[in-house]
Amino acid sequence: MSILEQQFKPNQLKMENDVLDETPTGNIVYSDYWSRLGASVLDFIFLFIPMFALSMYNTFYLKNFAFIALVILIMTLYKPLLEYYYGATWGKMIVKIKVVDAKNEMISIGQAFIRSFPGIIGLFIGIYSTYVMHNNDGFLDAEGFIETSEWFAENAPTGIAAYRDWIPTGILFLSSLLIFADAQRQAFHDKVAKTFVIKNL
Repeated sequence: MSILEQQFKPNQLKMENDVLDETPTGNIVYSDYWSRLGASVLDFIFLFIPMFALSMYNTFYLKNFAFIALVILIMTLYKPLLEYYYGATWGKMIVKIKVVDAKNEMISIGQAFIRSFPGIIGLFIGIYSTYVMHNNDGFLDAEGFIETSEWFAENAPTGIAAYRDWIPTGILFLSSLLIFADAQRQAFHDKVAKTFVIKNL
């Protein structure tokens, strides 16, 4: 056994194709939670910070519903489309991990969207919240940062509605906790989509 095999032995799976049909075969090193978290942080820096800046500029100055809807759509499609076409987002590419199916092959477009269901939920919540906001005369009449900020302070949602934008993040966090207990380091959304995140050695 090589030094590399000894180092990754706890996270490796060496199985014949007929043992488990829904588990990748061969010498597989599953990605740990921290590598996946690191990839998410990098994705946040590369994509979500610029998109968030654009959304804030639109909120305070442009107030264009079509523009912000496009921003939300780009943020939602980024992950499933890159994982479908390349097996990884930019963040995953940098930390050298990738998403595969049970045959250790590229995932289907359906699997890509299924494992991204927290983001899909966020898409609908974001579009709905934005639509309601852009159909409010008070919001549209507010000009600049100060007036728009005052409008938000006066019209902040209360009760459960105040937390609706955090629902996708909460779902993703709870889903990811399964990684710590699962032998193949699958999150709940991986199990639903029948995908695996492995080291790209």
